[in-house]
Amino acid sequence: MLNDHLSSPINSGDCSAINSTDKNLAENMIKNHRIISVEDTSRRKLLSIDDITKAVGTGCVPKLTETDCARSLCYHLMYRSFDGVCNNLEKPLLGAAFRPYFRHLPAEYDDKISEPKYFHVSSLI
Repeated sequence: MLNDHLSSPINSGDCSAINSTDKNLAENMIKNHRIISVEDTSRRKLLSIDDITKAVGTGCVPKLTETDCARSLCYHLMYRSFDGVCNNLEKPLLGAAFRPYFRHLPAEYDDKISEPKYFHVSSLI
């Protein structure tokens, strides 16, 4: 990927080094001409309108596959992606479109099956 200020492709290792060492990330990326406003999606499976339209009729949604955030690290450090992939660099698919939400805590029931949990005065003693 070419940057307007550079004649050669940007090495994602440059952005990795900036990310791991700099507290003024945005300033350093601007100073080093590492701002890239276009995400490299060449190796990602993107969902088309047809994919989504077909999925709505069946009740099943297509899933996005794992992705390599380091491939477009300079982009992901400064911008959010259109589908939420790589917005969290440590867990790239967390919060992404077409991904299931997981409970943070397991459900608790009074009878361990389906009875809602009730507040018992005896539990305060």
